[in-house]
Amino acid sequence: AIGVGAGAVVLLGGAYVASYFVAGNQLPAQASVEGVAIGGLTPGEAADVLRAEFGPALEEPIALTAATMSAPLVPAESGLGADFEATVREAGGGFSWNPAVIVNNLTGGEDVPLVRTVDDAALSGAVEAVADSFTVEGVDATLAFVDGAVARTEAVEAQRLDVEGTTEAVKGAFLAGRDAAEAVAVSEPPAVTDAMVDEAVAAYATPILSGPVTLTYKTATMDLAPATIAGVYQIGVKDGLV
Repeated sequence: AIGVGAGAVVLLGGAYVASYFVAGNQLPAQASVEGVAIGGLTPGEAADVLRAEFGPALEEPIALTAATMSAPLVPAESGLGADFEATVREAGGGFSWNPAVIVNNLTGGEDVPLVRTVDDAALSGAVEAVADSFTVEGVDATLAFVDGAVARTEAVEAQRLDVEGTTEAVKGAFLAGRDAAEAVAVSEPPAVTDAMVDEAVAAYATPILSGPVTLTYKTATMDLAPATIAGVYQIGVKDGLV
């Protein structure tokens, strides 16, 4: 009986060791990374598969956009990358004598996300380097009289890139596996806005052009036509007022 029992232990031990060499150093049969199958591969083989599948995407630019403006950010040049070995470990790769792990490697496994990495300082620098692509110089609104009529131009708000906010937006998009991110832009009103010109037109320009002004000296009178008054009237900005 002792001999039979010892033989059975030897046989079980041999089967266990054999199972280890078959499945103890391979990924679970159903393991995959964002749809890329790596089940049954060794950790090294799996890392190579992931590098071949996802590596090229790290050279493809992320489209950073804001309205009609855009700039590309290449992940590999912007502090964005992937840790393929860590991804393999997350998928269940690595040596193990644990029977439960060995059984799972033979029959189990699931889809896991790619482990993406971010160098915050490098990414911030890359975003700052494209900030000029999103810069808009502000333009003041103007008001003048031309040929006896009101002439005005519209204001343009200044715009600059919020580097910190945009860095976070790119980081979030990359970690989510997206190839585009919305830039965060900050607008600044010009010194003379359209609203200020509207007020000046209502308060000054329209009354000036509403009709002639009659000058009286003793018994003499003279009418000044609106166009004449407009020709000598100057409109400017002082202390923030038109």
